[in-house]
Amino acid sequence: MIQRTLIAILLWLAAGAAAAEPAPSPDDCVPRGIPVTEGFVASPDGTRLYYRKLGRGRPTAIYLHGGPGGTIYNGGCEIAALARHHPLVLYDQRGGGRSDLVAEAGRLTWRHHVEDLDAVRRHFGLRRMSLIGLSWGSALATLYARAHPRHVGRLLLLSPMPIANVPFDREREAAIARAAGPELMRRRGELQKQMRAATSDAQVLDLCRRLLEEAPLPYALDPARRRTLTGCHYPAAVVRNRAAVARHTLQSLGDWDFRPAVAAIRVPVLVVEGDRSVVPPDLPALWARTAPKGRLLRVPDAGHEVGIDQPEALVQAARLFLSGRWPPGALRD
Repeated sequence: MIQRTLIAILLWLAAGAAAAEPAPSPDDCVPRGIPVTEGFVASPDGTRLYYRKLGRGRPTAIYLHGGPGGTIYNGGCEIAALARHHPLVLYDQRGGGRSDLVAEAGRLTWRHHVEDLDAVRRHFGLRRMSLIGLSWGSALATLYARAHPRHVGRLLLLSPMPIANVPFDREREAAIARAAGPELMRRRGELQKQMRAATSDAQVLDLCRRLLEEAPLPYALDPARRRTLTGCHYPAAVVRNRAAVARHTLQSLGDWDFRPAVAAIRVPVLVVEGDRSVVPPDLPALWARTAPKGRLLRVPDAGHEVGIDQPEALVQAARLFLSGRWPPGALRD
C-alpha cells in the first residue's frame, strides 16, 4: 500500500500539462510588485532549508508544498499572488529543491519535517501563524498543529492526501486510474521504469519532461494547460532524490491515520477541492467533517489541482480565510 501511495504522490510532482520550452526561471512565477527575499534556515540537525519570503512585513502564513520530495514550486506559484495581502514564506522541504539533498532514512522522518517547520517559524519570529498545505503538505500542517498547537492560528488544506491509509488510499488510487485510463497508466509506468534505470543526468531530465508531455494525470481539467514551472528545471540530482524522500517519509508514517490529530485541532480549518476532481468527493470532505471547526470549499470548474484550473478563485478564498472570514460556499459538510 505504501508503495502504491508513493507512486501516486511522485506522479503528482510531474502532473499537469506539457512543460513550456524553454523552461522558465523560478523567479518568473512571482507576480510583479511583490518583493522577494531568500535565504537558508538551519534545522536542529544542521540541514539547510532554502526559503523564499514573498511580500512586505512579517509573514503571516507558511506554505507547505506537496510531495514528499517536491519543492516550493509544487503549487507555490499558484498561491504566490496571496502575498499581495498576506506576507508568505515558502520553503523547500529537506531533500528537495535548493535545500540539502538528504537521502538517509534516519533523517527523513515526519518528525524531522515537523522540526524543520518549527525552525522556519522561529527564524521569522512568529508566535502564531497560518499554515497552507498542499496534498502531503496538509498532513505536515496537521502533524505540526498536533505538536505545536499554540503556534497555529488557521489551517488551509488544499487537495489533501487521504486522511488515513486504509481504506482511503486504495480508493483514491483506483479512482485516479479509472479517470486516467489504462493506456495512460501503462505509458506512465513505462516512463517511470526508464527513469529508474537511467544512467545519465540528461536521461533523467529528458524522462522527467516526457512524463509531463506524454502521460499527465488528469488532475487539471485541461490537459494542455501549462504550469508556470515544473520539477524538471532542477538539476538531475534533485529529480533523482524525490523517490528517496517520498519513500522514507511515507514509511515513517506507518499505517497512518490523521483523524485523531485532525479531531484535536481547535482552530478554523478550510479544506479546498475542485468540484470536478478525479478524487472521490468523500475524501476531502472527511478532513473537513473531522475538524471541529472545519469547512469544505468545492471550487467550481476546477479539478484536483485547483490552483492550475482556477488560480484567482483559490487566491481569493485563501485571502478571505486568512483574514478571518469563511469564503462564500465554504460549508460545514
